This record gives sequence, structure tokens and C-alpha cells, in this order.
Amino acid sequence: MNKSMRLITSAFKGQRTFKMIPITKDCPYIEVIFDVETKILAVIHNQFKQGYHLVAKLDDNGDIEMLKNGKRKDDPKKTYKEERRLMETYHEYYLFDKTEILEFINHFADNVSSYNVEGFFVIQTQGFDQKQPDIEVPKIILPDSMNEVQEESKTGS
Repeated sequence: MNKSMRLITSAFKGQRTFKMIPITKDCPYIEVIFDVETKILAVIHNQFKQGYHLVAKLDDNGDIEMLKNGKRKDDPKKTYKEERRLMETYHEYYLFDKTEILEFINHFADNVSSYNVEGFFVIQTQGFDQKQPDIEVPKIILPDSMNEVQEESKTGS
């Protein structure tokens, strides 16, 4: 198989990282992303599998059903009902070993010779490697964390 993916710089969990994206139609993967905090490479295959997943329960109008008491005992952040549904999802693989990660990248990435993958293995979880150029990482705000973000902006943290 020829090299069917390209390395790009991206952000994940608020940190700078790299991704691999497909560049040919015969590429077996739709996305590959490296988690710099755990040093795990997540590989998402282009084939589907069926599995049960917890999803928000909807009422007859399509709105999320809220809990009557307001919170769940096991997860106080969840204020809505959930149900298990059979869904099709992509196959996912996780590479933990640095040697296997580098072999995978060398096998599939067309621009591996001009990309500093090794630099992402030395990045500290508190900051970015100085060898890489600076990028502005967008802040992602999720609905459950809106109150926390507003509180942080009030306190100046």
C-alpha cells in the first residue's frame, strides 16, 4: 500500500498535537490523532461496527428529557435521562508503544520526512515544545462546562 495519509498540526484537549488525514480514496482510515498527554495514537478505521452506547433520552417532541430530581447520584453533572441504543460507529484502534506509533506513521504518512513527530513525544502537559512554531489553540466550550467558564472569567483565573 502506498502512503495514503498526511501529517498536519492540530489541537486536542487544548494542547497542540498532530493528526493524520486521508489523501487517497483507498486509505483505510478516516482520522488518526495523537494525544500528547497520554502519548496514545488513536486510529479511526473507515469501516463501521455496531455497539450499544448511552445517549440522551428524547421525549415525543425531540427534546432531551430532564431528570425529575435535577441530578444523577453517580454523575452530578448530568441532569438529563439517558438510554442505551444500538448504533453504528467506526472501528477505533489505540497504539500505546512509541515504536509502533512511529512505524504506523512511517508506513502511512507521505510527509513524515519533513514533519517533526518526535517533538510531540517530549512535549510537557503544561506547555508546548519550543522547537515547534507557536499556534493559537481555540478554546472549546461545551454546554456542561458553561458555568465553569463563566465562573473562571469572573474570578480572573
